Amino acid sequence: MVAGHLRNLLRKSPYLTSVGIYTVLYTGADVCHQLWQHYDNKKLSPEQPDFSLDVGRTARMGVIGFACLGNFNYVWIPFLERLFPGATVLKTLAKVVVDQTIAAPLLITSFYVGLRVLERKPDIFAVAREKFLPTYKTSLMFWPAAQTINFYLLPLQYRVIYLGFCSFTWANFLCFMKVKADQELQASDAGNKQDLQN
Repeated sequence: MVAGHLRNLLRKSPYLTSVGIYTVLYTGADVCHQLWQHYDNKKLSPEQPDFSLDVGRTARMGVIGFACLGNFNYVWIPFLERLFPGATVLKTLAKVVVDQTIAAPLLITSFYVGLRVLERKPDIFAVAREKFLPTYKTSLMFWPAAQTINFYLLPLQYRVIYLGFCSFTWANFLCFMKVKADQELQASDAGNKQDLQN
């Protein structure tokens, strides 16, 4: 039922369906991460207040899902198919290698920098500098397998949507990395201010 409805939407408006899915999934991933973070903190400190959604943070994730990832993949996936048409083993491998050497670094950087811009933080590259390498290393354990399935088994019209659902898992990891980086930057700033006062 849902799959049939999604197919109809995709046929009628592939662009809106693709970017809409990324927007919804990145928004949902942030809500899931906030819930997980709240309940994890509550285990450590039971007197934590009730859960309160950071709507601004969730909205920023939705904007990143729409502006960066949904739009990029809507153009990128068909481009890779034109560059390496077909689904042979070698062409699939070529698509995965190109995707991981060009798209992955670009999307990781745009995620961290884009969120810093939306948060109006002074050093927009601070989190990217801190978390790019560990994020990229982790992406190499997740995305090549996901993209191999994508390029080898799925028809072109379903690839962006499949990536969107894979991105839900990935977005939860990115939320974790972003929150961790923000905490480390805050601790570092507090330490620097204390050093200046001494």
